[in-house]
Amino acid sequence: MLIKDVFFLPPMAIARVGGSDIPLESFEWAEDPSIHGASKTVIEPAITLEVGQDGSVRPYLPSVIRFRDGDKLRPTAPFYELWAIVQVDVDDYREMPITLDLLEKAGGKLSDIHYRVTVANLKASRRTGEAACSFIARADVRGNDHKKQKLLAISPHTSGQQPLVLADKPIPLGDFQVIRPIKVTEMGVDLSVLRVRFTPAKGEVYGTPKTITGPASPLPPGDALPAVTERGRIHEIVPEKNRILNPNTSWSTYIMEVSPLDPQPCDSYDGANVGNSQSWGVVDDSCDGVIEASLIINGKRFMAQARVFSGPPDYAPDRRPFYAVTDDLADRDQQLEGLKEKTLEETEADIADLFRRVWETSSLANLPATRRRALLENRINAPAPNPDLPPTTGPNSMTQVDAPYFQDLIGDELTAEVPKPEKKQVEVNYLDLAKRAHEELIDIDNLLYFLHGDGGGRSKQHIIKLIRPAFGSFAELADNTDRLEDENYKNDKFRDPRAHRDSLQDMRMPPYMRDSDEMPLSLNRRQYTQLIEFIKSPFDLEQETASDSAPVEGSTEKKYPLPIQRRAKKLKKKAEKSEQEEK
Repeated sequence: MLIKDVFFLPPMAIARVGGSDIPLESFEWAEDPSIHGASKTVIEPAITLEVGQDGSVRPYLPSVIRFRDGDKLRPTAPFYELWAIVQVDVDDYREMPITLDLLEKAGGKLSDIHYRVTVANLKASRRTGEAACSFIARADVRGNDHKKQKLLAISPHTSGQQPLVLADKPIPLGDFQVIRPIKVTEMGVDLSVLRVRFTPAKGEVYGTPKTITGPASPLPPGDALPAVTERGRIHEIVPEKNRILNPNTSWSTYIMEVSPLDPQPCDSYDGANVGNSQSWGVVDDSCDGVIEASLIINGKRFMAQARVFSGPPDYAPDRRPFYAVTDDLADRDQQLEGLKEKTLEETEADIADLFRRVWETSSLANLPATRRRALLENRINAPAPNPDLPPTTGPNSMTQVDAPYFQDLIGDELTAEVPKPEKKQVEVNYLDLAKRAHEELIDIDNLLYFLHGDGGGRSKQHIIKLIRPAFGSFAELADNTDRLEDENYKNDKFRDPRAHRDSLQDMRMPPYMRDSDEMPLSLNRRQYTQLIEFIKSPFDLEQETASDSAPVEGSTEKKYPLPIQRRAKKLKKKAEKSEQEEK
């Protein structure tokens, strides 16, 4: 058995800070199977690895998931496994975890493995342009060293530079540990697999000796008080024990430029929008990092690399984002070609999962607040040449004047006939709107009926209009940009980042949400294409035969659209299979 290459699984993971010494137990997302659960996402305990005093792990299944110990949140501390591409025969290559047995058969031993982890916080450095305002920690560990390694970060600097984090007062960015493998299998988990673990920091903030108290701006993010005003709640900025940073760096005098060259959003640091927006010189212990493994076997060196991202806790663990890292990777790697290979059942499952995630995201959003902020930014960023062109970008956005986009969206109060602007607008309860619009669509039967039945009284074209297009590919973007400035410019197929109108917020789904460039958020190109093609597809409704759709003679049974019929058949088969398995 020849090792041809090595790699980490997962290749990247997200750690979440927490003040407790006990890491968060493992759980999985699942669909609530109960009738009253309404197909919503729930979390279920999963097999968890507990690290012992000797560095080995013990698997167990938690009865409950505990997110905190007292007032301290439990951190999320991911494991990484070392895997290999192994040649087991002339033309037989397989991916498998590296175990003690595999390592021995390949002619290696634990001491032949060398791990290096490098984690850093570069946020202050990114703003000031000075490397001395970053802080970095590194640890080098042999494969047979199973003690926890503290990651203590300091600022890199040369002579004449002022380091932000001094060597005698480092900032802890977490721990790294090489797990001791043992030749035992418990609960289906092979404990001889080579594993490492990253445990993030506590979630602390640090400042200079001068960073004691300050006013909190009473205004929402993006709004600033006049420089002479110092009103707002006075609070402790940094605890006394954490006032360890050098006060003589450029980070303590930094003021945002409010330009495209500034990190976005430009006001996301302590001190922004208060007084003259001068930085208070505060940093936190979040970080990003690289974990590397070097394995020498028979004189040949193999290298593996993984990424770790350490950030704040997830305060809604049973709510998933509709646009995740996995969607980004699929959009980049699988692109649109992979959609053609999916079966109808796989596509249905993808669309149903997307709408469940949309509801989960919308259930956490404060629609009145995001709408207000978005329309204010539209006004500040210069209104569209024709702000009344639907979907509107001004105060009429998401009102009955914003037709046909808002047509019938909030129920019986409105009809397809749009009142004249001078008439009193219907009062919209935006807090309930997202729930009413999306909650029924998390059920796949309702969703299929909505998209391929009567659309809730809406046409397919109208449903498509409600979804904000993704940005076009480079090949789709026009060379001639003159038309982008036309006051009546509108492209319902894709957006162009050079078009001012496409940078403004409106009520199309997802309404008033921003991406990382402060542009209106949309599904990514792959998600959008899959959804639109699914809505446009003729589906079974246009292929119904008399035997499929006509009621049996003499029967009073109601006939449902075929998507629901097919779904009912699937559920019936699933129930019959489950019943047979129980017997």
